[in-house]
Amino acid sequence: MYKSWQVPDALHRSFPFWAWNGKLNKEELIRQVRLMKEAGVGGFFIHSREGLETEYLGREWMECVKAVVNEAKKQGMYVWLYDEDRFPSGTAGGKVPACGDAFRCKGLTLQIQEVESYPDLFDQEIFGKDYGSDDHIGIQAVYGAVVGDQDKVLSIRRLAMKQHEAFLEGEVLLVVQLEVSASSEWFNFQSPPDNLNPECVERFIMETHEKYKAVIGDEFGKTVLGIFTDEPSLHDRHAFFGEKKGWIPWTYGLGTYFKELNGYDFLDFLPYMYFRGEYSKRTRRDYWHMITLRFGETFFKRIGDWCKDNNIMFTGHFLQEDKIGLCTRVNGAAMPDYQYQQVPGIDMLCEQTNEYMTVKQCTSVANQLDKKWVLSETYGCTGWDFTFEGQKWMGDWQFVLGVNRRCQHLALYSLRGCRKRDYPPSFHYNTNWWRENKWIEDYFSRLSLLLEQGKAVRNVLIIHPASRVWSRLGTSPYGNPVRRNERDVPGLNAYGDQLNQLIEYLERNHMDLDLGDELLIRQYGSTGQGKFQIGSAEYPVVIVPPDMDSMLEDTNVLLREFVADGGCLIYMTHFTAPGGKISCESQETVNFIPGSQIVENREKLIKYLEPYHQVFIQNRKGEECKDILYQLRKVKGGYILFLVNNSRVKEVDANIRLPFNSIPIEMGLFDGKIKEAPIYNNGTTGVNFHSHFERSGSTLYFLKAIEVKKTFISGPLPYRLDHDNVLPLDMCQYRLKGQPWSGTMEVWKAQKEVRYRLGMRQIVRNGLEQRYRWINPAELRERHRLNLRFDFDSSRDMRNLRLALERSKEFRIKLNRIPIESKKKGYFLDREFETIEISHIRKGKNQLELSCDYREDMELENIYLLGEFGVSPERRLIKLQKMLPFGDWAKQGLKHYCGSVSWVFVYQNNEVDARINLKVPGIEGVCAIIRINDAEIPLLCNGPKELSIEEYIKYGLNKVEVEVMGSPRNMMGPFHLKEKPYSTKDSSFSPTPSEYSSHYLLIPYGIMGDLQIMSMKIPDKKAIKDSIAELL
Repeated sequence: MYKSWQVPDALHRSFPFWAWNGKLNKEELIRQVRLMKEAGVGGFFIHSREGLETEYLGREWMECVKAVVNEAKKQGMYVWLYDEDRFPSGTAGGKVPACGDAFRCKGLTLQIQEVESYPDLFDQEIFGKDYGSDDHIGIQAVYGAVVGDQDKVLSIRRLAMKQHEAFLEGEVLLVVQLEVSASSEWFNFQSPPDNLNPECVERFIMETHEKYKAVIGDEFGKTVLGIFTDEPSLHDRHAFFGEKKGWIPWTYGLGTYFKELNGYDFLDFLPYMYFRGEYSKRTRRDYWHMITLRFGETFFKRIGDWCKDNNIMFTGHFLQEDKIGLCTRVNGAAMPDYQYQQVPGIDMLCEQTNEYMTVKQCTSVANQLDKKWVLSETYGCTGWDFTFEGQKWMGDWQFVLGVNRRCQHLALYSLRGCRKRDYPPSFHYNTNWWRENKWIEDYFSRLSLLLEQGKAVRNVLIIHPASRVWSRLGTSPYGNPVRRNERDVPGLNAYGDQLNQLIEYLERNHMDLDLGDELLIRQYGSTGQGKFQIGSAEYPVVIVPPDMDSMLEDTNVLLREFVADGGCLIYMTHFTAPGGKISCESQETVNFIPGSQIVENREKLIKYLEPYHQVFIQNRKGEECKDILYQLRKVKGGYILFLVNNSRVKEVDANIRLPFNSIPIEMGLFDGKIKEAPIYNNGTTGVNFHSHFERSGSTLYFLKAIEVKKTFISGPLPYRLDHDNVLPLDMCQYRLKGQPWSGTMEVWKAQKEVRYRLGMRQIVRNGLEQRYRWINPAELRERHRLNLRFDFDSSRDMRNLRLALERSKEFRIKLNRIPIESKKKGYFLDREFETIEISHIRKGKNQLELSCDYREDMELENIYLLGEFGVSPERRLIKLQKMLPFGDWAKQGLKHYCGSVSWVFVYQNNEVDARINLKVPGIEGVCAIIRINDAEIPLLCNGPKELSIEEYIKYGLNKVEVEVMGSPRNMMGPFHLKEKPYSTKDSSFSPTPSEYSSHYLLIPYGIMGDLQIMSMKIPDKKAIKDSIAELL
């Protein structure tokens, strides 16, 4: 294991979403596979993505799939499939719903009508023998109802549809129909799929999984490890039944399924899904319970069984995992369906660590059902300036909560056109820091290897309140607004936020926990020896969360057995009297069980849990360090303890205590080395040791005053750039043939105006019909003469510059009215950023004019000047300085620079057997590399830190180099926003007037202060013991 720990194999490395988003070329795909291998990646998911110009699942697509599978096999890498054209899963690029209404999303809609319209219903063919059956589109049931205020119904009666039915005073007519969703451009002009219909899912498997099997099935379970499903749902945001109609998911024959499960006809009580009344809670709970079971059996189990039978793993993530109300609306529940996945997964978007519930829902099931891997699709929407520190901060947080595999979102095949705005960044060759990717990959691969060993130790189980949400989730009879704002959803989401806060509170107080889903408890639950068991996981403590007033009877029964067996059951739910129950018309309510405990708030809960507290992480005052999170795993021969500082602004010194004797060995996740941690107590109370955590720091485990000599290194210093400097030209004027020049505007806005004038489809936003469906027809080849002018200033005459632009052959180029050859001379960053040589930049005003025959399939993008020049704060070309100070390089001539800067100096060491530390101030960058003589030390850019460097320093003169990696952010933007966006996406690059700023919003990069080298004599063992004694 030691060798595999130092250099983990491909199975323990990341598998990014490789976004196939252009015209695919086998040679280029093979080249990119090799580049991923060089960067330390273990494999990839083949993911159809925005901008694809090769037909999804067509002949050419499959030839490319075979090519990359063969290349991955040669490289010792692994391939994962992805089951859809973009997302969500279930349509096979629109082919499934194209088979007819049986395969299209359906809903039961409700409309309120006046009773005078009742006779008109008899003119519809639905009445007669088909009335009341749910195997057809049309009217399913009709009701007479008295409706009060605030969606409250005073009386409801289902009508038998007699022509002369008499109505009561004040009644209105309720008409329920089964309808098919309208189509959507997102689904290539088809409706969303009917994921409640087994035939629909079988068709999806036939159109997707079976087709892959026919082409690469021989590599299933070998090179091809599995397939990813992405956000399949029952209520897609593109589903539409009319603005004034409420609707709930339904399909043919579901009424029979419901009656077999619950013993009554759902249609008899259906209006209670829309109105508040006597049977609302029971009807809603029974409906969502049924929907959860049906969705799981029809979609997830069916696909999971197919994968198991075909020797590949089923993975993916579910829609809206973070919002409990919305998650119920689109899935029924998330947790039960993880049982059908060999590799359960989540999605963690944006640069944040807030979604404790999202992670714990998934990792709890993995722990309970012994699923070795948990995958996270992560880092989407973080923007081009996302750093290695950001990767580590988000990744550590997910890993400490139970994730152990990363799927980076995205590795873009191409950055051309709209693709560069597809929820950046790109984790691939086409970002400038990619050559340093291997060391962050090595870090996470070692972590993955260690955190899949053994089993997590967790004493606390919280019952997941899905059944409470089921009993409260209805829908408005007056129509659905935006899905997240449906009548009942925001309030239930807020309840889920409270659960998320409870989970976070316990985790920060070092009571690691799992969630228990009631359907999984029904299937896998048991009790014994004072432990509540789900699968192979055992818990001495079970918590019923606040306000949980609905619970399945199977759970109640098992909890009674648990308490009788000596288990600790805690209610955070208020009861009116001991032995009482919360009011609810359903029989399945939460009953107080004698012998259990009621705890009213979180603070009292922590005190009550003290006997079950195992891992103490405390400051010198004996208080729990709440920025430090942990995961404890029981492994052969001991335990693994992973500790994470979740703070990006505070360093933490902590004393760590566990109730068993051991020698803490620190496993160097960055360097693959091991060392014994300083121990200051190992006795009857267990092991007790000290650890220091940097900002975003982490440590995994199987300290007299001294003289310090300080050497200050101040700038300016000699430096080196690894790329040409850049000046983006993002403002232009345009002119169509026969028309005057426009005013100056951003390039994206110019293209928007040009396309409007020419009657072409707009392409400012991503998320529309895939390009391969419309860029090829001959009628799109109509050409329109278009000229673009880009102005810039220079402080001096300059030569030997380059111009980078996309599809250079499409343009005729003039510099200051002199034609220049547009022959490609190489590329910058991405192969589609082609470069041409330009010269004769003159002092003062300069103008680049580009002309082309514009077609509908073309995309106008910013262009970039490249070369050995500086850029002033006013974006004027200036002479590049020979020495560079510390501080923000964007303010020192490198305003839009996309690359790294290396500062070089010499250090004179006159000590022997000394401890030598390098104190580094804050560094702004994606990552940094410190080179000392022939050694390299990778560095996260997350605030000041102190490094031990004596092993790299020799007596005498030492060459030291500090390289800071920038990113494409200041080159590609977004530029003209008033503030940095929380989520970087396509709309961030085309701001609205209220969001717009004429100034360039840039990110600082560089070394933000002086360096210090401190030389210290290494203390002897007695001095170390004295220092340890001072800490006790």
